[in-house]
Amino acid sequence: MEMFYLAILAALFAALCQSLTDITTKLAVDHAFDEEILVTQWVSGATILIIFSLFLYPNFLFHPIDVSNALIGKEFCKLLLLSATLNIAAYSFYIIALRASQASLIIPLVLITPIFMLFTSPIMLGENTPPTGIIGVILILAGLGIFDKNFYKIDKSFFKVLKYPGALAMLMAASLWSVTSNIDKLGLKNSSPLLWITALTTAISCGAILNWLAKKSRQLSLWQMRYAILGGIFTAIGNLALVWAMSILFVPYVIAIKRISAFLTVVLSGRLLKEPVQNRLTACLVMLLGAILIMLARN
Repeated sequence: MEMFYLAILAALFAALCQSLTDITTKLAVDHAFDEEILVTQWVSGATILIIFSLFLYPNFLFHPIDVSNALIGKEFCKLLLLSATLNIAAYSFYIIALRASQASLIIPLVLITPIFMLFTSPIMLGENTPPTGIIGVILILAGLGIFDKNFYKIDKSFFKVLKYPGALAMLMAASLWSVTSNIDKLGLKNSSPLLWITALTTAISCGAILNWLAKKSRQLSLWQMRYAILGGIFTAIGNLALVWAMSILFVPYVIAIKRISAFLTVVLSGRLLKEPVQNRLTACLVMLLGAILIMLARN
């Protein structure tokens, strides 16, 4: 029973790490270009995960083929390449969105991902959502409708958030993540959770390096990229906590708990970035409840 509560705390910690990644990425856009942030975050995150994975699987250094055959399924490489490619595009849109608008406005749009998954999951996984999931959709749309709305003024500002700069980019990211989430589910069936997350982070970092080299960007300095490095560290640590929680709890519960990160980002945006978040907190909480309902209903 103690492990159960520790796993819940680990999932909550993963949500906090994701929220801190959002905040540090928002800070990073003031100091670096998009491709520089992408490569710095994912290379720093991959470094941590590779070191940790080699610590747990030391034989991988001496017998890589034997260990790979024991831990990796036949579809692993194909799924890894596809997920990494789509994730690079998704995270590029994510950075574009954060550069264009306030974090407390844009990040909650990630909670639309479960709605997109109502369409992608039946096609990719053959999974359908029972009627209870429709309540989640209604809650997300209701939260979206009142987002950043002035409750003390009668107007026609429903779905106003979709008109903000960066909203379209974040919706593009959310739609891509609805596909990669299903690919990740298949990837986990072809390997262990830690190995999949480490391999995926490494593949994304390799793609980010190629993208950075192709853009012929300037030489990076540690001070200039400090927020991006922190974002990568938070991502890696959060993923480690997430993997451990998945080994104890039912996976959909872990993912549902991690969705709390959007709400935490709105709170931290008000505290750390001094963004106006009064009405946004209520709307984000409604959307969060909807996203959790859909995730749990699907499983």
